[in-house]
Amino acid sequence: FQVKGKLNSSLLSINGWQLQNPNLLFSFKEEQLIIESLKTQWEDTKIIMEGIIDWEKPSPVYKFFAKVKGLDLKNSAFKKITFLDSFSGSLSGNFMIEGTLLANSPINLTGQLTAQEVKLLQNTLKEPVTAQLEMKIINSSSFELNKLTLSYLYNQFNLYGKLNSKNQLDFKFNSDNISLEDFPFLSNLDELRGICNITGKIQGTASQPQIESRLELKNVNWENFVVDNFEGEIFYQFPFLQFRNIILYTNNISLTAAGQVDLQKDSQKQIDLKLQLSRLNMNYLTELFAFEESLSGWAHGFANLQGNWPDISLDSQLDLEEISIKNYYLGKGNLIFSLASDKISSVNTPLSWSRIFSDWSLNNYQVTIEELSFKQAEMQINARGKVDLKKDIPFSLDIDFNHKKLNQLIAHLLPSKIEGKLKIMGNLISQQFLLNSQFSTLQDETGVQHDFKFTLEKKGSKITLSELLLKEQKGQFLAKGWLDFTQNLLDIEFQATEFDLNNLVQLIGFKEDIKGNLNITGACQGSLKRPNISTSVQIEDGYFRNFKFEDLQSKINWKEGNLEIQELIISYQKDFQIKAQGKIPFPFIVSEKKEDQDQDFNQLPLNFEVSLENTDLSFVQIFLNKNFKQAQGITNLILNLSGTVGQPIFNGHLTLNQGSLELTSIPLKLDKIETKVEIVNNLVKIPQMTFMLDNNLIYISGDFKLVNFQPDDLRIKIWNEGGKLIYGDILTAQTNFLAEINGSIDSPQIKGEFIFSEGELNWKPGYQFIPEKNDSLMRLKGRVDLSAKILENFQFKAPNMDLKLDGEIKIQGDLPQPLFTGQLSVRKGYFVFLEQKFQFTEGKLLLNEFTGPDVLLDIKANTKVSQVTVFLKISGNLSAPQIELSSKPALSEAEIISLLTLNKNISGLSEGEIGELLREEIFNLIFQGLSINFLRRAENQIANYLGLDIFRIEAIFKENSETTPFYDLNFRTFGIEVGKSITEDLFLTYSTSLDGISERSFSIDYQFKPDLSFTAEINTFALKENNSEIKIGLQFEF
Repeated sequence: FQVKGKLNSSLLSINGWQLQNPNLLFSFKEEQLIIESLKTQWEDTKIIMEGIIDWEKPSPVYKFFAKVKGLDLKNSAFKKITFLDSFSGSLSGNFMIEGTLLANSPINLTGQLTAQEVKLLQNTLKEPVTAQLEMKIINSSSFELNKLTLSYLYNQFNLYGKLNSKNQLDFKFNSDNISLEDFPFLSNLDELRGICNITGKIQGTASQPQIESRLELKNVNWENFVVDNFEGEIFYQFPFLQFRNIILYTNNISLTAAGQVDLQKDSQKQIDLKLQLSRLNMNYLTELFAFEESLSGWAHGFANLQGNWPDISLDSQLDLEEISIKNYYLGKGNLIFSLASDKISSVNTPLSWSRIFSDWSLNNYQVTIEELSFKQAEMQINARGKVDLKKDIPFSLDIDFNHKKLNQLIAHLLPSKIEGKLKIMGNLISQQFLLNSQFSTLQDETGVQHDFKFTLEKKGSKITLSELLLKEQKGQFLAKGWLDFTQNLLDIEFQATEFDLNNLVQLIGFKEDIKGNLNITGACQGSLKRPNISTSVQIEDGYFRNFKFEDLQSKINWKEGNLEIQELIISYQKDFQIKAQGKIPFPFIVSEKKEDQDQDFNQLPLNFEVSLENTDLSFVQIFLNKNFKQAQGITNLILNLSGTVGQPIFNGHLTLNQGSLELTSIPLKLDKIETKVEIVNNLVKIPQMTFMLDNNLIYISGDFKLVNFQPDDLRIKIWNEGGKLIYGDILTAQTNFLAEINGSIDSPQIKGEFIFSEGELNWKPGYQFIPEKNDSLMRLKGRVDLSAKILENFQFKAPNMDLKLDGEIKIQGDLPQPLFTGQLSVRKGYFVFLEQKFQFTEGKLLLNEFTGPDVLLDIKANTKVSQVTVFLKISGNLSAPQIELSSKPALSEAEIISLLTLNKNISGLSEGEIGELLREEIFNLIFQGLSINFLRRAENQIANYLGLDIFRIEAIFKENSETTPFYDLNFRTFGIEVGKSITEDLFLTYSTSLDGISERSFSIDYQFKPDLSFTAEINTFALKENNSEIKIGLQFEF
């Protein structure tokens, strides 16, 4: 038979499940029941199902296909699954159910599900979650889960295992390469990056499960927190949650941990964790918490966390190594602190990470710093304190410190030794600082102590200074007031009585010597950026930059950017005074370019007056100490500054008597300065004045204009009226010069003429006119046109050289590298070459657009050695001169060098004789070589002492000699030669053997012209036998 049917119902209840409007189409035969279509709605879920039950086979079988759409996770069917409380969304999928209709026959279930619009912890997932399911339902109390794979984006979680009839669990799970970036909704970790791997198993019973898992995190990055590797084992079996072999490693942190949490203890969670910190890079904390002052070094130690939540305690001890704050080295240290509850709340609070801080506040947790210490060779710090973790975080901290070199920490504050106590207390709203210390500076060799105290309170943006006291042996400095950074206001009053200025400048690192006793009262009020400052100052027995004064009285105000000097009187000895009074806009003082100021500022009026009465000129070194090494003289000055900022006007006059100035940049000293300068409407008039420059009387006159404090439109004339110019031991000469300076100070035009005669220039090797490099000279712009004429009888002396020069050199062109042109002629003189004194016969030095070291040379000289005249010619450039040697009678260059160095003429000897001589000389050089240079120098020293041009000891070598001078020393084989220049053109020479009778020679050389000379020579041999000869020669060169 066959039955077909259709069933409809408005509501069908199956075991409590309410199916709405079910619609069933079915057919039934002898051995089969076919469900052609079953459509129904379960709450908001649509279900479509079809399938068959077949009794024809030996074992009746069934197979059903079901499609589910819109199954809400909030459906009543899921109410008993508590872990789904945090989820919401809609499920859709397909299922296949099959099996046999035998007793205890299992049911096979496979399917695929997709969850749309899933929310976890109120966070919407970006993509759907899919699930693949394969399981076998053995009976109502046991099943086997062959596969459950959950997928989200590219992440998968796998679970498989079984639940037997005895309610025993045996499941395993794993998930590899989970991208943490895909789960920002976990604890609101929006910037979380990294990879996660997890494996584990679930055993035990459903009511008492045992969970073992291993977690591994790699390359985790969350904001500034970076973890290279995190791994560990987590075990759970109620009531214990255990952590084993926890390892955290980064480049900056190495940490291990182990412990457990007891989740039962009277609903309070018992915690017992032990953490071991292997290494913590302190620089990492600087980056993590964005500290203003950088930390460096590292720490290692341990921490123990124990107790019943929320009543827990933390004990920690850290060893600190190589710690530095910024550039200050703190060295080694220790940190011991604890976290504990002072009062246990009666309220039991469940463990919730979002309420950790509120739990600590509720139970009055307190951090106690038992020890924070640092110690190194120059410093020691010990600190103790407490912090209450409740509203406003009240705290207190006591610090004992001792620094031997505090200037390493604060560069511009120079107490070398300081010790004391600092107490800091308050909360997040206000903090109080109390300091009580003693210090001494580097210069306090006597051990004088200074007391330094202050008490201040910071509340929000306002700082109130109750007291700031700096006290020394006699005097003290006191200040009090307040600053408000929000309102940009301040009000500080200060005063000092009998305060030593020398101690004050040492404290601020000022390296120059300042002395005096300071008394001051004043106030600083108004805006933080542009405060109004008023002071009343008195300094007694003052000294600064070689300027001494007995008393200084001043009343100075700075208001709205204007500097007002109500009174400034400096008394210097009897009847000597400096006075100043007036008002100047302060930016006008410090600005170099007044044209850059706005128009309104340029229109501000100026009214300032300075007067000096019989004041020593040394006061200028206060302002221009880098320009003047020394300044002296009696000065009287009246200077009035009026006009506007844009167009200042100067009027006044200056009188200087017995003045003396020594410059720093160049070795220039001016003495006996006498002048009276008038200033009329910015025109500075210099009448004819005189000063001494290295004992040389110099005249100067002219005028110039002051434009924005800079000299301009120069018309200066400098000259002398003959006389001898003396510059140290370098130059002595009869000198006449006249120079004019015109134009601006930035680009002057210099023109003049210098005439030198009857002088002597002594040049010393290594001498520099400008001792130090002066960049200001290299930046100098302008033009120069100078002429230096050197007349006859001007002598140039240098080591191994003495000659006379004449000629003219012109210096023209743009500064700082003008061109040198001209010609110098070399007259009579000599120089030493190869320890022989050569007499100049003629020469020239040519400068042609000379800006570097090259000078063209054309110089001739000669000397006589062992009856041989040697000629020397120097030509080419000064940087690479060419030297030519010749002789009369003619010798090769090697023979000439031998003659010059050994005093032996080898001309005419045979090859064998030369070889024998060289062998002898090699032997002699072993004996004499180290002393031959000394002998030549001794000869020159004797000649200079006797007033001679030549003094020489010679060896007399004869061709028929059978012995060497070394083996047959006697007075006949050695001679002495002396020479003297009688006039520029007449030179006399006399030589004799040391025995006084063997040989004698007398010669006269007379130079008619540079190319024409006369020579006469008388030689006597064995005077007792009347053997003699006379030689006369006339030489003409062409």
